[in-house]
Amino acid sequence: FQARLHPFYVGHTEMVLNSKTGLLEVSIRLFTNDLEKELAKKYKRKIDLSSADPKTVAAMDSLLVAYQSAAFQVFAGKAGKRLGLQFVGRERIEENTFCYWETEAKMPVGTRPKVLCSLLYTTHLKQINLVRYKAKGLDKTLQLSNPDTELSF
Repeated sequence: FQARLHPFYVGHTEMVLNSKTGLLEVSIRLFTNDLEKELAKKYKRKIDLSSADPKTVAAMDSLLVAYQSAAFQVFAGKAGKRLGLQFVGRERIEENTFCYWETEAKMPVGTRPKVLCSLLYTTHLKQINLVRYKAKGLDKTLQLSNPDTELSF
């Protein structure tokens, strides 16, 4: 009997409600090689998230913003209004790429977010996305498995 390794495809997103500003701060962590595959597949071009060339960095950031804005969306309030997310930046730590976002407007008081997330679903049919939400008195993590895309806190 020989054990076979099965790779896991897991993305981690953390959303923290900043009690001082009322803004939702979002951090999305994905394996860099998986993210590069997803972007290459979607945009049909070479992707290099490790490049230090300013033109390449700007081009990659533009693709990341377009991709993640469509694949990760936050809604809140009684009407379920979509909260615009502003890209703050990204960094690579070991084999992961962290992308940082912040809502453009304050989270409506007394509401909890609803999330639509399909990060890396095209590349990995077994993709799992863990989404954590932290606000005053609440710290909760929920899981989405491809093809499920919606969760509410």
